Amino acid sequence: MRKLITLIISVLGTVISGGGNLEGKVEEALKNELGERVKDVRVEVHSNPGSLLINGKIASMDFTFDEFYVEPVLMDEVVFSVKDVRVNLLKSAISGEAKIKKVGDITYRFIVRQNDLAEGLHAKVSNILDPQVTIKGGQIEISGKYQLGIIKVPFTVSGYVSYENKKTLNYRITEVRFVGVKVPAAIDRILEREINPLFDLEEFFKEKGGEWKMNEEMLGRKLNLTVRHILASEGKITVTGSI
Repeated sequence: MRKLITLIISVLGTVISGGGNLEGKVEEALKNELGERVKDVRVEVHSNPGSLLINGKIASMDFTFDEFYVEPVLMDEVVFSVKDVRVNLLKSAISGEAKIKKVGDITYRFIVRQNDLAEGLHAKVSNILDPQVTIKGGQIEISGKYQLGIIKVPFTVSGYVSYENKKTLNYRITEVRFVGVKVPAAIDRILEREINPLFDLEEFFKEKGGEWKMNEEMLGRKLNLTVRHILASEGKITVTGSI
């Protein structure tokens, strides 16, 4: 599922109602849409004082997705927080279904663990055999064997994660070693072209079937993806941002 936030807003627009197990309704709708691509979905609603039917407002909704697969990487956890959800009471009364008229700040966080990143690289890059990934202190080390014709050459690369072109998480190499020998920088670029992007956020959130534009029109504002922070430490990459 390449545009999870669009799905969340679409689901909210069809299942929000004045009473009864709102969390369960949203969880069920998201699980039905995502199918086997996610292990579990949890929704937590934080309502404002008073009746939703009277105020037409929810303070915030938090969404947690466990083991969510977005090709080629399995994300250990994806969390969205949607603030200030407001329902159009007039349209809701006419249609019989709650209609969203506004959504405030949307923030997100996702986590990719080093073992899952290694498996993603194995699936994506055919020339890299038996990849191993170690993430620590802001650095990512990738080791394995590089296929050169019939020869398999052991290698190790060190580098960091970079968010570029407002859409991709790329791996930038600072050092390459083949069989323990440091090689010229030109080899860095060759390996980077094979490895990158680690993750394409534009693919994750991009418009499909006009739904992204429709949601912008419904909410009355642009939905622009922003990465605020990338942390590579303790065996995982954590990305936080807003929409």
